[in-house]
Amino acid sequence: MAEVKWIKIVTGIFDDEKIQLIEQMPDGDTILVIWFKLLCLAGKTNNRGIIMLSDKIPYTDEMLSAVFRRPINTVRLALKAFEAYGMVEIVDGTVTITNWEKHQSGAKLESIREYNRLAKQAERDRKKLLLCQGHVNESHDTDIDIDKDIDKDKRNKGRIVPDKPAHRAQKFSSPSLEDVKAYCTERGKGVDPERWYDHYQSNGWMVGKTKMKDWKAAVRTWERNEYDAGRSANNAGNHGARPGKRAEEVPTYGKVY
Repeated sequence: MAEVKWIKIVTGIFDDEKIQLIEQMPDGDTILVIWFKLLCLAGKTNNRGIIMLSDKIPYTDEMLSAVFRRPINTVRLALKAFEAYGMVEIVDGTVTITNWEKHQSGAKLESIREYNRLAKQAERDRKKLLLCQGHVNESHDTDIDIDKDIDKDKRNKGRIVPDKPAHRAQKFSSPSLEDVKAYCTERGKGVDPERWYDHYQSNGWMVGKTKMKDWKAAVRTWERNEYDAGRSANNAGNHGARPGKRAEEVPTYGKVY
């Protein structure tokens, strides 16, 4: 259990007859110091006033002499006095503060117990979660991961991180002749689907020096070129290109006057 950081002492403690009688004893002041040290030790062990080094090892008078830094005979005299006045109980060598609750606040003690209970429950829940996720690590591994995350946050602090693209561009997939025929028929702009398909199939689906990205857009561009080539041919008369030729296929014979 967690140690209690305080003990409750009433302001009228030196008006208590037991304390006054102890003060009249040889080494009375030292015995009173031992009493307060005993109360503080009970708070540290926080075991209902039982003075224990561990769950199975009680403090002996020799151990108390070493911890309190007081002569062994003085410690033994103090324990006898405390037991005689009903301030402690000594059973099988184990010292227990009598009425320990009066030196503590019941609400405070309950709060400490509840805190300890919740802390243990949270630790158990954390371990169960790690087991469910299949990431059971030693505690120092978890600390290392946390340190890495903190270092990463420090490095990125103040740095503008570009937004990641929502999705990657789809890879181009060449259409079939049937797809091109269906789209040209749907458009109804007079594009010859077989000539269009053969042209791009033969040049590796390149538009100029760039790999084609959208074949339907290429069909629409071909439509505009066909239209522009037709207009140029009509304007040029017999010296122009034949109707139906794409603009880039129209030969140049020099300036027409």
